[in-house]
Amino acid sequence: MKKSYTESTFCNTREISFYEDTLIVTSIDTTEYIALRPIVDVLRLDWSTQYHRIQRNEIFSSEVKSLLITDANGKQRKMLFLPIDFLSGWLFSIRSDKIPPESIDKLILYRRECFTFLWQEFQIEMLLEDIGSSCSSIAVLEQIRQTGLTIAHDVEQQIQKEQHLNAYLDRTIEDIQQRLEVVERKLTSQVLIPNE
Repeated sequence: MKKSYTESTFCNTREISFYEDTLIVTSIDTTEYIALRPIVDVLRLDWSTQYHRIQRNEIFSSEVKSLLITDANGKQRKMLFLPIDFLSGWLFSIRSDKIPPESIDKLILYRRECFTFLWQEFQIEMLLEDIGSSCSSIAVLEQIRQTGLTIAHDVEQQIQKEQHLNAYLDRTIEDIQQRLEVVERKLTSQVLIPNE
């Protein structure tokens, strides 16, 4: 049978405590991976069965990596790692009726944490989308604001022009009226024009 997982020579790992269980994780590029054997052991599952299930699954087999690690005793050994994103899928693929009764509560706890993790990731994704749409909304609002400011500026200039024009017209009318009065006075003082 052809192995469908990726082999890697060596990776640095770190241990994390999860509900008093020690799990092994590593990072490859920007992806976090989790070792499957410690979880299989905690749940008291048969490793060989789980290993073959992973190899038969087209998704898990394409994502799993066999990595060489150094354990707590300083010994190097190969261990199967799955991207943490796929952990929930693997946990939910385990049939409850196929595990020892004393492990069911632990499996439920792990699954519950996966639900919580998935929900949190979903909320983060929604928040990021909201921020993205808010950013685009902010950009639109900024554009509307800028357009409004431009219009307000143009209206102010138009008001000033009309005020200057009105002032000019008022001065012109007043000047014309004054000139007419002067002309009328001159005419009335020099020549008397009969009303007929």
